[in-house]
Amino acid sequence: MSTGGHERAEKLFKEMDTDGDGFITTEELKTALEKNPKVTPENIERAMKMYDKNKDDKISLSEYKKLPIDEQE
Repeated sequence: MSTGGHERAEKLFKEMDTDGDGFITTEELKTALEKNPKVTPENIERAMKMYDKNKDDKISLSEYKKLPIDEQE
């Protein structure tokens, strides 16, 4: 990922991390994704599984940055 891509990923991550603890929880992900009317609970579950590589039920910035930028939108 390019420097611009990392900056963009960090910005998107911080927007979803509403409590500022450095992690995106399932609820925070749900809140962010619900803005799109096409998103279903299954989409949210799938996204959480895709991002949460260490299976701790939260997404760290490093986990988030490992995905291609087009999947982060």
